[in-house]
Amino acid sequence: MAPSPDRDHTGADLRAARYEDCDLRDAVMIECSLEKCTLRDVSLKGATLDDVSLSDSSIRNASFERAALDDVNLGRSKVSNASFEGATFDDVSLKDVSLKNVDATGARLEDCNLEGATLRDVSLKNVVIEEADIDGLIINGVRIDELLRAASKKE
Repeated sequence: MAPSPDRDHTGADLRAARYEDCDLRDAVMIECSLEKCTLRDVSLKGATLDDVSLSDSSIRNASFERAALDDVNLGRSKVSNASFEGATFDDVSLKDVSLKNVDATGARLEDCNLEGATLRDVSLKNVVIEEADIDGLIINGVRIDELLRAASKKE
């Protein structure tokens, strides 16, 4: 993986950018637009993403391990073969996102929008989700909001 010469992307307009085979560990991305971008074989381990839009993006073979995502929009993105192990999500939109073959072990999600998200083959071991909108959330073919409603009716 080639190191990135510039790890500070504050205020950058990087819409439709392509990052392939990049080392962006510990990068700082604040108030950035990465809408419709492509991230392939990219390491964002330990990165800080604050007020960043990654909506409508394609993310494959990427590592966000221990990354801090605050006020990030991943809506309508397709994410596959990625790791968010130990990452923190605060006020992150995952609305209508597709996650496939993703390791989210130990991730913490607070005040996140998971409305209409589809998770397939996602490791959710030790994940903490607080204050999340889960309407229409599907995990491995199961509508979670409906499952929870049915369970609460049985109580």
